[in-house]
Amino acid sequence: MTEGTKKDARTTGLLRRLRGRLFRASRLLDQPDTPWRRRRLLDSIASHGERIADTGGNVLRLTLRVPYGDVAGLAGETREAELEGRGLFFPGAAIQTEDLAAMAKVAGLPALRRTRPERFVVLDTETTGLLDQPETVPFLIGLGHFVSDGFVVEQFFMEDFESEPAMMKMVARRMRHARALLTYNGSAFDLPLLRRRFALQRLPLTAWKRAHWDVLPAARRLWRGRVRSCSLTGLEKEVFAFRRIRDIASNRIPQVYRDYLGGRRAERLAAVFDHNAQDLLTTAALALTLARAFLDGSGALARGIADETSLTRFLEHVVRRPRLKQESQ
Repeated sequence: MTEGTKKDARTTGLLRRLRGRLFRASRLLDQPDTPWRRRRLLDSIASHGERIADTGGNVLRLTLRVPYGDVAGLAGETREAELEGRGLFFPGAAIQTEDLAAMAKVAGLPALRRTRPERFVVLDTETTGLLDQPETVPFLIGLGHFVSDGFVVEQFFMEDFESEPAMMKMVARRMRHARALLTYNGSAFDLPLLRRRFALQRLPLTAWKRAHWDVLPAARRLWRGRVRSCSLTGLEKEVFAFRRIRDIASNRIPQVYRDYLGGRRAERLAAVFDHNAQDLLTTAALALTLARAFLDGSGALARGIADETSLTRFLEHVVRRPRLKQESQ
């Protein structure tokens, strides 16, 4: 068999497999129970929020208030906490006035000092893929903020790809009241993706031109000597002695959304909502913990939140940052 014949055979086999996949996908989407399965799942999830339908698409908006936890004694046995059976937990005490001033110092953002807690918005997205894939879309956008008696989670979910413009417009309206953003690795992923999608939808980018604190670098500085992985779940276990009851791995989430669109195992989508909500809660709690470690280093050592070497490195960086900025100007 010549080289050209082998290449033709491989091409024919590839086309045959591709036609088979397209045929199976079309048969699945044509099944009359596919929309019904999706509708039944969304009806059960919507008990925590509202469904908004207009000419631009269908968007599910969920709201949830999670009471503040108590970090005292968390360095002991790993705890599992539940909220309405969903395993959501805020691993930290209520926010105080001095916390925002400390956050401004740790983040190097003086604007945070003038921001009210309810206007300090925590952001996290769940997407259909990676940032380097042009077709990647955020199908679930979670926003959170502090209030006096707990942490409020708002989630915006597009029921299909046609609903993306409607979801983005709702998020843009919600962000009008924000004065600062808090993320975990948002500088490298969430914000670049949202700016790209907003530009494609011809929406103003002012929503993402706020003072922004990405907590990841500060978390690494304080805990990299103690925690093997600075992922949110790793920090939950090592810093807060907290373990999620129901969770789904981040790399599986894009496939879960694709399965939902096709009506396959749509019930797994509920775990994605919980994953997103807990990411918001933990990001906010980490920001508070970093601020309080700056305010009370000895207390952080006593509670086992940090070791002496890492805490010293963390505090020196916070104190030296203004001097470094002046020298660079």
